[in-house]
Amino acid sequence: MRVRVLAFLTVASLGLVPVADAGQKWVYPVWVAKNADGSGSMVGTLGSTRNSADTVTRLGCFYESFTTAYGGYKYASCYGFDGTNQLSCGTTDTALTDTIARLQGDAFLWVQADAAGNCSRYQIGAQSYHLAPKAP
Repeated sequence: MRVRVLAFLTVASLGLVPVADAGQKWVYPVWVAKNADGSGSMVGTLGSTRNSADTVTRLGCFYESFTTAYGGYKYASCYGFDGTNQLSCGTTDTALTDTIARLQGDAFLWVQADAAGNCSRYQIGAQSYHLAPKAP
């Protein structure tokens, strides 16, 4: 046992074993970057955006799945407003809609939109340091 502890401490002191960041928390409210042609991106965490001190910032997505009677397709749209810039986009691309269908309430979200208002790329994530519980 003593040998294991000494070996761990030796390796850790060399920087080869990552030190635990227990309890690390990031506040990551929405940020929108919009280009002159209307394209851009939005990024942030849903929990941090909801918990921000202001009453105007927004970040989120909608997902719909239609039965064959209504065309049998999936649709997703996202929107973001950081108090200055606003961006929204939508898509029926199956790979993208399936990603948004897995979005969780406190997740990290990054969306890229083209100039025509189409969502062209999504990234979602759920890391412990991003998951700020939503305040009322």
